[in-house]
Amino acid sequence: MENMGDMENTGELEEEGAVEQEVEKEKKGNWLVAVFCCCLVVLATYGGLTLVQDGNIGTYTEPPKIEGGGGSDAGDLGHDRRAERQSDEATGPLLKTGPLQKFSPVGTAFAQSLQADRANVTPSHVFQATLDLISEIEILREAMGVNDYPSEAEPQEDRAPVHVYSKSLEVMKKVARFQRRLGMPPGRVGQIPVKQIVPKDVLGSVTGITEQLRRVKKQLVINDKIRPASFEGAKTPSMVYKNLGDASFLLDGLVGRPLTPNDVFANVVEAHDEMELIAAKLKVALALEPPVIEGRRRPKDVAQQVLRATYKVINLQTRLGMDASGVPNLTLVRVTPAEVYEATNILLAEFVRIKKHLNVTLPRSPRPEPRNKKPNDVFVQVLLMIENLDRLAKAAAKSG
Repeated sequence: MENMGDMENTGELEEEGAVEQEVEKEKKGNWLVAVFCCCLVVLATYGGLTLVQDGNIGTYTEPPKIEGGGGSDAGDLGHDRRAERQSDEATGPLLKTGPLQKFSPVGTAFAQSLQADRANVTPSHVFQATLDLISEIEILREAMGVNDYPSEAEPQEDRAPVHVYSKSLEVMKKVARFQRRLGMPPGRVGQIPVKQIVPKDVLGSVTGITEQLRRVKKQLVINDKIRPASFEGAKTPSMVYKNLGDASFLLDGLVGRPLTPNDVFANVVEAHDEMELIAAKLKVALALEPPVIEGRRRPKDVAQQVLRATYKVINLQTRLGMDASGVPNLTLVRVTPAEVYEATNILLAEFVRIKKHLNVTLPRSPRPEPRNKKPNDVFVQVLLMIENLDRLAKAAAKSG
């Protein structure tokens, strides 16, 4: 009887032990599942793994990283600005996950958050990038022994991203000129895209210029590194525009000369090319020969006519049913070619806005750089522009 009791006790103990083992196995399995899920969340956040709907897992290329501190429009400030140029569709193949489908809403939220961050580039991010650009120029100036006192750009008002993009092209032209001076292949100077320009477009242009300056540093074996600028919120396109103006003036010491009537003439001729594309859309015949004038003209005289042309452009935009832009703030006291060039830059940006409004997508043809131009040459070209703007405005009034 005692043996029978012992056997019963032994059986009960074995049964209890089996139950405990099953419980331990279940706990261990649940723990492993929890660890595995945590790993997936960490990978989704930092490692490039994104969970998506329908039980699929796909790889996700890291979004643009923008360094800096805080601010209401900072976005993910740890992002690298240079990654902005990566394609938004840079995703890998999708793999079926089966049982992990129940976690897909969490992964989708991560994916949507990261994707939204890619588009959340603000003027403050571009402002931060321009500070890095200026720092790179200052390193080059110090290494090249440039000790001139550059002019400071005037504060700006009512500048839109398209005007800032146009200003960035001015800076890129000077960088390309500096590269040619050093015997390097110059970086490409593009045109303003015929589209709605947003801060992300300007950021791409600015970071591209910074990369060209780093090419120069590498060529000259300059190893100094900049201290990346911190992020500051609440910046406007006008503030970014001024920073690019400062960068342009700083580059004059590296290029070896400031802007000249040749540069202004080139801008005016490019504006004529844009007007021809607009005229073809409106079916308007433009005048081709500039008027003949007597006497000597100064940069101030040219600036006055550029302002006239700006008002004509605003009139044309109004007749086309567009939101008209503001007038550049020229003081017309001591006018330099750089100031006239800036005003013609704004004109070019306004012509691109008109092209977008009319759905004219053709770019203008490139032209060789002009030489030996004087203020008189620019003056008559601006007069020709004014005459043709009147023709375009009349055609727009009739069509409206």
